[in-house]
Amino acid sequence: QRPPADEMVMVLNGLDTDFDTENNFYAANTIPFYYQHHPIQINTNELIRIYVVNMVEFDPINNFHLHGNLYKYYPTGTDIVPSFYTDMITLSQTERGIMEFEYTYPGKYLFHAHKVEFSEKGWVGIFLVTDNEEQKESESYGT
Repeated sequence: QRPPADEMVMVLNGLDTDFDTENNFYAANTIPFYYQHHPIQINTNELIRIYVVNMVEFDPINNFHLHGNLYKYYPTGTDIVPSFYTDMITLSQTERGIMEFEYTYPGKYLFHAHKVEFSEKGWVGIFLVTDNEEQKESESYGT
């Protein structure tokens, strides 16, 4: 059994808007650039678990690069022991896995495809990491 975590799903996809069998946009969870303009908020020192699946059609590979941190990666998510400790994975079509990481310091941390075309066409986002100590103190004192 995996330890408790802040869990999310990221479906990596491409959008062929003119039906020419070439993707015009790329994204995590369908909307290009969404997480760049609406960062995913997470807390420092909290385990984050991402179930990632590459559903990009017309391109044989995709990847996921995390800035400022490394993550444990479990290909297909069928093992309790991670196969990699890295900041970037490459995924073939329909490949999936689980990523786990924690940030120690608050800040904005980029995540994106390392295939430049994908990033330029929308597959880019930001984690907004906040220090949750103030929130914990507030909850403890009831203020």
